[in-house]
Amino acid sequence: MQTRACTDDVVLRLDRLQSRFREGPCFAAGSASDRSVITVPDTAAEKRWPRFAAEAARLGVRSVIACAVTVPGSGMLSLNLHALTPEAFDPVATRNATFLAAYGAAVLGQARLAENLNSALANRQAIGEAGGILMERHRIDSAEAFARLSRASQRLNVKLRLLAEYVVRTGADPDDIGPDDLTGR
Repeated sequence: MQTRACTDDVVLRLDRLQSRFREGPCFAAGSASDRSVITVPDTAAEKRWPRFAAEAARLGVRSVIACAVTVPGSGMLSLNLHALTPEAFDPVATRNATFLAAYGAAVLGQARLAENLNSALANRQAIGEAGGILMERHRIDSAEAFARLSRASQRLNVKLRLLAEYVVRTGADPDDIGPDDLTGR
């Protein structure tokens, strides 16, 4: 479990506590097969996670909601809400927290998709440029240029993008590149 953002040090301490003890509402929500919403109406009376509950109550946090969601490409994330009063989250607040968590997951999923598409475009650019160099140099078509880059990538056990960037940067022919050329040794 890793905290991506929090509102204050108390929340961060509680998240770290859940990670260390492997117990608590966030941990339970993320471990549930249905990506549950876990509520803690009153940490002072909570029996499921005694170490977490005792520390939360000692720090003044009396109510908690943990809404776990799955984000494609990122795994499980949880929106955790904390309150200083017992039974602070009624059914409407719980439903709203669930909607907010789902909306956040959708936004994060779209951001991940955009990041992947931008990366793919950058990769395509480098591979296309390297292929163009080979096409001009050897008077071959794009399929053969890509095949040469792919074979060299597999032989060298490096990502095609890294090999293509090296070809573009140095003008080296993929068949003449050795493993040491790419590692800088």
